Amino acid sequence: MKRIDAYGASVTLDLVEPPERIEKAVGELPNTPSYRERAADLARENAAQKCPSEIVAILEGLVADAR
Repeated sequence: MKRIDAYGASVTLDLVEPPERIEKAVGELPNTPSYRERAADLARENAAQKCPSEIVAILEGLVADAR
């Protein structure tokens, strides 16, 4: 989660955060466009990735070709 925080798409809170910090994060996330933009960037990047079944098919093809 720290890497996503560093990218600017999230805020990670510890279980012992003071209420003021939680309140700040809850207000900050939906009201700061950069969080939404960075999260959308990550969503697009993830959507462009092959799903596990596609990767398995590629690996099976490579193994078959190597035989």
